[in-house]
Amino acid sequence: GAGKSGADFIRSPDGKYLLKTMSRRDFNSMKTTSSAYHKHVIRFASTTMLVRVYAVIHFINGKKWMVMNNWLPIDFGRIYDLKGSLSGR
Repeated sequence: GAGKSGADFIRSPDGKYLLKTMSRRDFNSMKTTSSAYHKHVIRFASTTMLVRVYAVIHFINGKKWMVMNNWLPIDFGRIYDLKGSLSGR
């Protein structure tokens, strides 16, 4: 499925992993923050609530995907976007 951002999400068959398409802005942000992100996740591994990013893949066709853990591997019948913003909705 896709959210308002237009990002595509794919869940692995076992529900353990999520794949999300990344915009150029997301990709560039990840490149500049990945070192600090990695240090934080290692230092606070048992308490951080940040999702674990396992890979960022940039394909030849220009599409970029992030592979991360699904910290809530439950199959809900419906999914709602609860960001709280009414703007543009």
